[in-house]
Amino acid sequence: MLKSFKMLRNYDSWFGGASEFWIRCGSVDGFTASTDAELKLYTPTVTDFMIVVKRRDVGKEIPYEAIMVTDFTSQLDKLAFLIVEDDGGTRTKWECKASVKIQSKSYGFDLDIPYNEKDDIVWRGQLSARFFEEEDVVYGRFGDVVCSFELD
Repeated sequence: MLKSFKMLRNYDSWFGGASEFWIRCGSVDGFTASTDAELKLYTPTVTDFMIVVKRRDVGKEIPYEAIMVTDFTSQLDKLAFLIVEDDGGTRTKWECKASVKIQSKSYGFDLDIPYNEKDDIVWRGQLSARFFEEEDVVYGRFGDVVCSFELD
């Protein structure tokens, strides 16, 4: 679960007002499989939500509770994570992978996470399951944004 969000710099011009951030997470939510055949039947999911940060809130930690993955199983090894500041444009996608483990073997899933071509990509990459297990609340800096996460 995303617990808080802090923007370290404003992304829009002075006349642009607040910054609208889309957080997108691709994973294999609720995934259980014991064979390769079961794995091929699964379709990954993309969770997305928007956070609006007003100019006066730059540098302030904003409490925010959003569920990114509802079932963080022991098979989930990595998830795809993307933060963009919304500026519009033509719809495009980030082709990426998430991975799971079955009987000590890792398997990758192809994911298409959407964004707009004029968006500012703040951060994109994979987050390891171990990242979330380090502390009760984990902080990470993603470009000019700091997020905190908590497993429930």
